[in-house]
Amino acid sequence: MFDRLIHDIRFAFRQMVRHPAFSLLLTVTVAVAIGANVAIFSVLEGIVLRPLPYQDSDRLLAIWETPEGNRRTQPFSSPDYLDVRAQSETLQEVGALRQRSANLTGDGDPMRVSAGVATASLMNLLGVQPAMGRLFLEEEEVEGNDRVVILSHGLWQNEFGGDPEIVGRTTTIDGEPSEIIGVMPASFRFPTPWGGRDRSRLWEPLVLSRENDNRGSHSYGVFGRMADGVSPEAVEAELGIIAMQLAEAYPATNAQTRMWVAPMMERTLGGVQSALIYLLVIVGLVLLIACANVAAMLMARGMSRSSEFAIRASIGAGRRGLIHQLVTESVLLCGVGGVAGVAMAYWGVGAIKLILPTNIPRTTEIGVNLQVLGFAAGVTLLTGLLVGLAPAMFAARTNLATVIKQGTSARGGGAGRNRILSGLVAAQLAIGFVMVNAALLLAASYSRVMNQETNFATDEVLVSSLSLAGPAYDARDGRRAFLEEVVSRARALPGVTRAAVTSKLPLNGGTNGGVLVREQAFDPDVQQPWIEYSFVDEEYHTAMGIPLLSGRLFDRRDMEEAAAAAEVRESEQAQDPEAEAPPIEVPILVNRTMAEEKWPNANPLGEIVRPNSETEYFRARVVGVVEDVRQWGAEREPVGEMYFPHTAELWGPIWANLVVRASGDPVTLVPALRQVVHDVDDQIPVGTPFTMAQALRNATASRRFSMMLVGMFAATALLLIVAGTYGVVAFSVSQRVHEVGVRMALGADRGRVMRLFMGRATLLFVPGLFLGLIGSMSAAGLTRSRVYGISALSPTYLAAAGVIMLLVGVAATAIPVVRATRVDPLEALRAE
Repeated sequence: MFDRLIHDIRFAFRQMVRHPAFSLLLTVTVAVAIGANVAIFSVLEGIVLRPLPYQDSDRLLAIWETPEGNRRTQPFSSPDYLDVRAQSETLQEVGALRQRSANLTGDGDPMRVSAGVATASLMNLLGVQPAMGRLFLEEEEVEGNDRVVILSHGLWQNEFGGDPEIVGRTTTIDGEPSEIIGVMPASFRFPTPWGGRDRSRLWEPLVLSRENDNRGSHSYGVFGRMADGVSPEAVEAELGIIAMQLAEAYPATNAQTRMWVAPMMERTLGGVQSALIYLLVIVGLVLLIACANVAAMLMARGMSRSSEFAIRASIGAGRRGLIHQLVTESVLLCGVGGVAGVAMAYWGVGAIKLILPTNIPRTTEIGVNLQVLGFAAGVTLLTGLLVGLAPAMFAARTNLATVIKQGTSARGGGAGRNRILSGLVAAQLAIGFVMVNAALLLAASYSRVMNQETNFATDEVLVSSLSLAGPAYDARDGRRAFLEEVVSRARALPGVTRAAVTSKLPLNGGTNGGVLVREQAFDPDVQQPWIEYSFVDEEYHTAMGIPLLSGRLFDRRDMEEAAAAAEVRESEQAQDPEAEAPPIEVPILVNRTMAEEKWPNANPLGEIVRPNSETEYFRARVVGVVEDVRQWGAEREPVGEMYFPHTAELWGPIWANLVVRASGDPVTLVPALRQVVHDVDDQIPVGTPFTMAQALRNATASRRFSMMLVGMFAATALLLIVAGTYGVVAFSVSQRVHEVGVRMALGADRGRVMRLFMGRATLLFVPGLFLGLIGSMSAAGLTRSRVYGISALSPTYLAAAGVIMLLVGVAATAIPVVRATRVDPLEALRAE
């Protein structure tokens, strides 16, 4: 058997050498398809299929608190987390975290870096030991003992020169000294409970409030490790009991609160898993087209080798021997194509990583490894068997007597082979129809997202974050003075038309809560719709380009009024902490959605808004209504939003963002803005500036990525379909040269012959287009989650896909048909 196999491989290799053009065409076709599949599988394997790099990661859960009946990813409050940690028996360990920006200062310029703030239990729960030093201790989760920090490997290398004696040194974070106690391994990434890529460059201990008045403030992600033998369902059942007990004990904050869990992998990946599986399905379709293409070419070539097969069979090769030989040839061709495909995949993986959205997690783990090579080998072998089996079965039926009797006419094969060839062409067209329709839908969806009304300026607005932390900004006056000075200087820069401050930006999420209006009273059993809270100055809406609909925008007096009211409340609280301070009274702006939801068919100007809580700590008077902007991404509908003067600081210091509107290119202002901040305080770093156009592109990066790859694969599929259809039609026409000669000798002109053959070829397309339509309708469920603003079964795009595939088929058919009509009738008759 081994000798026979070696003989077949040698013969297959000689066939490849004797027909280099044919062999090259087949191997390139296979290489493109397998390369695409291997590249996408590499991404899927690195991001989705590979376990998380934590100890027993399958036992790790993300835990959430949400209103009853709503499984949203709402974070925990600190007292609720502490109660879960104390009471749970199904969880072996529980840890909490949040993410923030920190100002790192030292010998060089100050830096703004992402920081993870975590409990010691979370660091232990992950089971990852530091490369140097130690992890946090529980006693460091106390105010005053928390000035310790763990560095990421990259920060240690880049900013501390890879100092091997770094542990024990002191660095300055937010204006205060912190001891460096450890350095994490280069591969370590922090968990991301809200999905996306972890960008933390250092970690600090989390100091949690144990005061019950903080139960209504939700800002912490929570993870847990299940105890041995415990299921996620058991954990969720126990958490349900704990949540009910907390609801009974603290109805004002917990009456509507329930708890649920999700695997850590699911929360880390967010929605990227479904997107990658969708892409793998798309490249799988490319592989099917390539298989149909190669099978058709092998079958057509097999017809021309009918004499060879008949002679081999007659001298004892046998039907089984012919099948073995031809399958070996196809496997060898596909093997060479598979090797070339893996080489292409190495390049393709690098290219894909360059265009992956920046928020995709685990991209550093993407690569062509042993698992990926195993996948490539399996796909290559399967492809070789699929494309070689049908041609081999037909070739094995060749009969020497029939070949001798029919001569060259026998090379055209029987009706069965022709039907198979026609079926392969139809299959390619059907699969191409599905892919082109998907590509058109994704392109149209992306266009709709990018062209929809944003209600804010994009190209002319530059934004940058500012983090005010440290002893100099502990007091309200220090924070206000810094922001006012920076904004004042920014407004004076040449080319700046407006400058402002805001606590958050469109498309980036934010802070929210429930509010009451008119006769509504606080009821812990009633869940009020959440309203976004934003803190801005008097020029924010003008600088951002958000239109005013009615009333007025903030002015300088509003800032002063809010600051004065906040100072009075703060002073009274300081004098008698036990007494209930009067509510702070401030002006506010509301957006269109909030106005329509809270005061339908009424004028909201002058209306009073109160917090949905037992304590009425603010009373806000509506002075204006502004247009909606999308807060939670480019594809989520606007929600109700209210804007406070930033000087009110209702919940403490704001996360400040500097917003600058320019008369020209705003990017040219970056050096001047950095200098402005440096002149005011050289210890405050400026976050990476970006335009709102870039923010919009970042918010749509995942959709753009899918659109680009699906479009590229659809274009590749069309090229393969053109090549395959051309090959089949060219072969079919070449077998009918004699018929062409007879028709033209009897008086048929070239136009009539062309129409006849084009009509026959076009009949091949009808089944393919029909099957493509059925396939697109069947795939609508998979495509529906990927489109935006249009139906997954849009007649417009189905018709467009049909027209494109018809044109592709006609283009592939026209050349061999035209060549056939140019044959000299005498030569055609002589050929027979």
